[in-house]
Order: sequence, then structure tokens, then C-alpha cells
Amino acid sequence: MSRTKNVLKIVISSSINQVVIVLAGLIMPPLLIANYGSETNGLINSVKQMLNYFTVVSVGLGAASQVALYKPLTEGNWPLINKIMATLSRFLNKAGLVFLACIGVFAFILPVIRRDNLDFMTIAEIVLICGIGSLIEFVFLTRYKILLTADQKQYIVSNVYTQGTVINTVLSVILIILKASILWVQLAATFAYLVRMLLLVRQVHGLYPSLNLYVVPDKSAIGNSKEAFLYKFSDILINYIPMTFVTFICGYTDASIYTVYNLVFSAIVMIVNIFSTGLSPSFGNQIVQKDYEGFKNSFKGYNFAFRTISFFCYICSAVLIVPFVSVYIQNTDGVNYLLPAVGAAFAINGIMRALRTPYITLVDAVGNYKDNIKDSYLEVILNIAISLVFTLKFGLIGVLIGGSISAIIRSLQFLFSIHKTVLKASPGKELLTILINFIVGTVIYYFFYGITVDGYISWIISAIVVAVVTGCVLMVINFLLDRTGFIELYRRMKGLIKK
Repeated sequence: MSRTKNVLKIVISSSINQVVIVLAGLIMPPLLIANYGSETNGLINSVKQMLNYFTVVSVGLGAASQVALYKPLTEGNWPLINKIMATLSRFLNKAGLVFLACIGVFAFILPVIRRDNLDFMTIAEIVLICGIGSLIEFVFLTRYKILLTADQKQYIVSNVYTQGTVINTVLSVILIILKASILWVQLAATFAYLVRMLLLVRQVHGLYPSLNLYVVPDKSAIGNSKEAFLYKFSDILINYIPMTFVTFICGYTDASIYTVYNLVFSAIVMIVNIFSTGLSPSFGNQIVQKDYEGFKNSFKGYNFAFRTISFFCYICSAVLIVPFVSVYIQNTDGVNYLLPAVGAAFAINGIMRALRTPYITLVDAVGNYKDNIKDSYLEVILNIAISLVFTLKFGLIGVLIGGSISAIIRSLQFLFSIHKTVLKASPGKELLTILINFIVGTVIYYFFYGITVDGYISWIISAIVVAVVTGCVLMVINFLLDRTGFIELYRRMKGLIKK
């Protein structure tokens, strides 16, 4: 299978998975809020996000293992592949015990620190139930995801996750309709984790009969895991600082508001990241084969597509988020979910972070973690300091302001660094293109600002109008600003269609 076809297969399966995740995500919050209240919805999502902190111990070895697997997978060197996978597996097994202990401590501490109107045991039990599901994924699924991603077979992971999400959503909806306890609803999600684990293990061992996780581990087979850990850990901190601040400073009600908006914008992140899914291994493979010219041309087309799609999605979301929430959340608990400033702040924060994604893809492809550690932790420090000050003063929106400020600084650092060290080109043209896109996006936002809808049909009609206008304007602007990237993207897509 050609590299382009393989990436397309990954993109299609990932797209299906993300659509299913988005649909499932849209179904659940209104049901949870209507049946269990805003505080319970805020609690559940706070717990799920904070549990992700406990998985950070795997990020360094996982990222380094993926890079280390590129070459032996290309060469079919199974003795080395097995050493790498055995080392990773043993590490995950040991780390799982630490994860389990953290879950137990968290189940006790969270209801002590923040209870609001919920009782101690409900909070503790939700932490334990959600924790078990996260533990299953951490210990058993991570190793296989890394192997499949390195081998450009991430579509298998996407397919399995799609099936698990469907099972979880169907069971949860049935239990909510039957007025079951929130604890039983969360147990359905844990069951889905178990099903995903069994499906993935079966497919991996069928696909790789030579895979042996019980050979003698060899840590030397995996390079720069420490640097990879430090680099990835900073990114995880950035992702989960907002929800942590909102939960502990503002409370579970604001956490529920944050969750509803974050649900939509997380879906946007998933959509735009579809176009980067599987490309790190592809770029890594080109570098291993010393196809530097092909690598640079591929990146130009990818960067054009990613930039245009990112601005399109975030501009449309900024305009349409409040009208959508007005028909999406029909709560009776007195909580106001219609906050235009929050929607705009989410969009700005999202696009500021999205600008770096093409460059992060290259960092993952070449394993160049060490050179980015210092700047990554500068962003963490800035994010924590600014977000803390603004959250204490302005509440929910303050955490988004802090995130936006630190995000643009870090994204610009990525842009300058990667152009200098990897692309060997001036970043001036890219900076100008981004600035003009941002100005155009601001104009479009204020042009459509204040639209109202009276139902889903009305919202869909408005969304179509906003999408068509935004899409046409952005395509023209980006074509004029970056013809090289457009031509490269067009050439590759044309060649793929002919095949």
C-alpha cells in the first residue's frame, strides 16, 4: 500500500471514529444534566480529565518507543521490535500499580477538597468506577496503540474505539432512560473499556504472529525516553490545567458549563487533528528513507490543508456555539449556559493551540524532544501563573484567557524553531498567512455575531450559511497567500484519485 493511500485509510477510519465520539458526546451531557443535574455532570467530567493526569508516566516511554519502532518495523526486525515492546509492556505493568494507588488516594481526597452539594460516597464511588476504566486502557491498550501507530495501522485502533464508544453510549442511554443510578451509568463505560481491550488484543496478535511481549526487556533499545516524557508531560499539563482550575476554584457548576463548551471545541480539535493522524509515522518513514525533498513537499500540502481547515472550524464554532447551546441544553436548575464571551474565548484558545500542530507532527516524526523541553515548560509556567490570576479575578473565562496568552507564545516558538531546524526556511510567509487568516476570521465573527435560532433545523440552516461563506472566503485567501501549498495538496489528491 502506498504511503498516501495508507494515510488516507487512517484518516477515513479516524474520521468515522471522531464522528461517533462527537455524536456520543453530544448525546450524553443533556441527558446527564436533565436527569442528574449540572453538578453531577461537572463532577463526572472533572474526574475523567483529572484521571488523565495519572497516565502521564507512560508518555515518555510511549513516545520514544513509537519513534524507536519506525526503523525495525520498516525492516521487519522482529527481535528488536519484541525487545522494545517487552520493555514498554513491563513498564506499563509496573506503572499500573502506581496508577491504581493514585486512584484510591484521589477517591478519598476529591470529596474532602470539593463536595458542593454532592455527598462524599457518590464522589468517591464515581472516582473509583471511572478510574478502573482508565486503568484498563492505560495498562492494556497503550502498548498496542503505540505499535499500530508506529506501523501506520492506526485505523485498527480507530475501528476498535468506534465499536467501544457505540457500546458505551447505547448502554448508558438505556440505563438513563430506566432511571438507573449514575453509578450504573458509569459502570457501562468501564464495560466498554473492557470490550475495547479484548477486541484490540485479538486483532494485534492475529496481525503480528511474531509479536512476543515476554522476551528479555532492553531499555537501550528505546532512546531519549526521558526527554520524550518531559516534552509530552508539559503538553498534558496544558490540556488539563483549565478543568482543574475551574473545578477547584469555580466549582462543579462552572465545570459543567466548561464541559458543555469544551465538548464542542474538543470535537473541533478531533476534526482538525484527523488531518494529522498517522502523519508522524509517515513523515518519520520518509526521514528514515532519507527522502527529504518528498518530506518537505508533503509537509507543504499538509500545512495548507491543516491551516485552512483549522481556521474554518474555529471561526464557524465561535459564531455558532451559543446558538447551538441555546437549543442543546434545556436545563431547569437555574444555570446559565448562554455565554458568548466563553464561546469566543474557547475559539481563540483553540486556534492559538492548533497553529502548532503541524510542527508538533514534525517533532514526533524526528523524535526531536530535547530541544523543545525548555520552551514547553515555559508555556506551562506562563499558563499556570496567568490562568490562576485571571481565574481568581474573572472566574471561568479567566482560565481561557490565560491559556490563549501562553498558547500563542508557544505556538510562535514552535513555528520559528521548526522552520529553522527542520524545514530550513524563513517563517515570514507563514506568519503573514496566519495573521491575515486571523483578521479575516475576526471580521467574519462580527459579521455573523448575534444570530439566534429557535430549534435544530433553524440552527442547521444558519450553520450552512456560515460554513459556506467562511469556507469560500478562507479558500480564496489561503490560495492567494500559499499557492505552493495548495498546488502540492492538489497534486497529491489528484494522484490518489487516479490510483
